[in-house]
Amino acid sequence: MKPEESRLHTRYQVSLPIDLHAVDSVDDNPKHPPLRFQSLTRDLSLGGALVDLVANTTGLDPQWQTTWFRDRYFWIHIKGISTIPEGLFAKTQAVRLVGEDQTHPEAVGLEFQDLLDSINRNLKEFLDTLS
Repeated sequence: MKPEESRLHTRYQVSLPIDLHAVDSVDDNPKHPPLRFQSLTRDLSLGGALVDLVANTTGLDPQWQTTWFRDRYFWIHIKGISTIPEGLFAKTQAVRLVGEDQTHPEAVGLEFQDLLDSINRNLKEFLDTLS
């Protein structure tokens, strides 16, 4: 997991609906059970999103553990981005757990992996409207 000081992009506080689906582990590692849930973003940037794991989450096992997220990849669908009417679909990697402590984090930071240039431009256009 990356340290919090390593941000490359400005973060914008915005609450948008997001669906997450873990990319299955090749070795079916028991520390990585299947994950599929819905939540809201806490913030969004050109580099990724911070996703709520507490108040706005549905479909996530209440007994989830931090190991279920560490260095794991997710397919995501963020809705409500006006410049991307169909929503932003992307592969992401969990890079940070944020919260009171690493045992009970309140959010997960997801880093976009290989966004298409056109999607990146549309996302930038949307984020510019938030500043």
